[in-house]
Amino acid sequence: MYESARRSEVVAMLGAIPTKPDVAVWAGNLGRTRPEGQPTFIMSGKVASPSTPQQRAIGEIRPQMVKAVLSKGESADYLKELGECLDFARRMVGWNHDQLADALKRDKKQVGRWMRGEERTQVDQVFAVEALRAPFVIALARVANCCEEETTLRFRLRA
Repeated sequence: MYESARRSEVVAMLGAIPTKPDVAVWAGNLGRTRPEGQPTFIMSGKVASPSTPQQRAIGEIRPQMVKAVLSKGESADYLKELGECLDFARRMVGWNHDQLADALKRDKKQVGRWMRGEERTQVDQVFAVEALRAPFVIALARVANCCEEETTLRFRLRA
């Protein structure tokens, strides 16, 4: 193909090749010394910037960030009820918020979020504290409406 091409076509093809600035090009020989009688073409070292910032193939889709909406699987009511159970157990034991956080080995802000229903109460952590087990189970039974709570007081007269 190049053998039968005219000199002007070869020079036109070579003109599109980016090279170092001010490099002499003659009839397809880049950077070599030019023999006498051959025309010299000085090529620019810069390539024109493309008109579009990113050229894409046909059918290619521009990448975009994807937002995933993931359900936590727990309703806000459920979380709030668990938090109320924890608060009930705390009051039954007679602790304040700081004492509860210390017993659960958690930050008091996190325990506060559990009690407000902003985060899921970690039931295993509550059951790890023996003093909270019975009051917490009583509170859960009240929420479930599956049990009745009965308080019996017995008095004995001493003679």
